Amino acid sequence: MKKIILPGLIIIIISAVFFAKLMFFQPPNTQLHGSAVKDYASLVNTLKEKGNVVTFQSEMSQPFFSVKGSTITVDGESIQVFEYASVSNAETEAQKVSSNGGSVGTSMMSWIKSPHFYKKAKLIVIYIGDNQKTKDLLTSVIGKQFAGK
Repeated sequence: MKKIILPGLIIIIISAVFFAKLMFFQPPNTQLHGSAVKDYASLVNTLKEKGNVVTFQSEMSQPFFSVKGSTITVDGESIQVFEYASVSNAETEAQKVSSNGGSVGTSMMSWIKSPHFYKKAKLIVIYIGDNQKTKDLLTSVIGKQFAGK
């Protein structure tokens, strides 16, 4: 009788450990710097999914960009989001921005705080500020800034 119980008990223990690992297994994060972000809606959704409070403020424009944008706040920080019809249109506009963000095309800028320009897919995102948490958040969702200080 003991010979039958022992192998059965070992099988039950091994099975329990195996199934416990399956239940709590989490695949590694394969999402690289905002790979899910491709447009305004996915940006807002991704920011919210990360636990941030995101609020639409207003539609706005910048004289140096060809499309209107939206101002949103993310945890109280104001961010400008410009969505283009295509990735190539966004890329063309991004090329106009100087590396330090001090000029865009022929427009010389006088920012009230440090400018940070980010680009992902059809989006150009501008954050004017120095909040490190906000800069880290945008980098994690969109990728490294392409221009600014």
